[in-house]
Amino acid sequence: MTIVSTNWLLTCLFAALGLTTACGQQRSALPLCPAKNFENMEVTEFTELIADSNVVILDVRKADEFAEGHIKGAILIDQFQSDFLEQAKAKLQKDKTIAIYCRSGRRSANAAGKLADVGYKCVNLKGGILAWKEASMPVITSEQEMICIFPNQMTEDDNKIRIVEIYRNKEAYEHHLTTEHFQTYKQRTLHMVKSLNLLDLSPLDKEAMPLIFTKIR
Repeated sequence: MTIVSTNWLLTCLFAALGLTTACGQQRSALPLCPAKNFENMEVTEFTELIADSNVVILDVRKADEFAEGHIKGAILIDQFQSDFLEQAKAKLQKDKTIAIYCRSGRRSANAAGKLADVGYKCVNLKGGILAWKEASMPVITSEQEMICIFPNQMTEDDNKIRIVEIYRNKEAYEHHLTTEHFQTYKQRTLHMVKSLNLLDLSPLDKEAMPLIFTKIR
């Protein structure tokens, strides 16, 4: 009786060991989670980072979200667009750090991963623009960047129209050239005009210009 009991115990012990070994082998075969290839930053760190001229601020939200309020100097590339990477490669330099944000940090994390995979150094704003606003950090709207738009019909030729757009500063003007509005609406209407010249002018009196022109609402 004792021998039978001992054999049974040994059999159970070996079976248990075999089961444990099999489970261990099965677990080791599971794929490991890929290492994160970008950095997450809190608002304070992100603010210090984007003060560097070698950093490009990228907003990956939709155009309407961007228009409602964005971080100053940010360029817009919608992360949901099918050609997101193609747009990024055309607009972003790989020798610059890309500081990315969205509404809550999820889309921007996804975008940061995609860009990092193709060679960009990316930093993601943890909590997105919601965290940015909660920390009482400033945002600007597309409306704030333009002071005045003034269309004119040429007297000598009524088929010619000149549109004067006055921006708050050079940074606002340069930012406008990267917006969804300029890249899609204006570029896609080129077939409607015979010629289009974009003139970059500087005011003689920078302090007086905002006082002279008030945007028509």
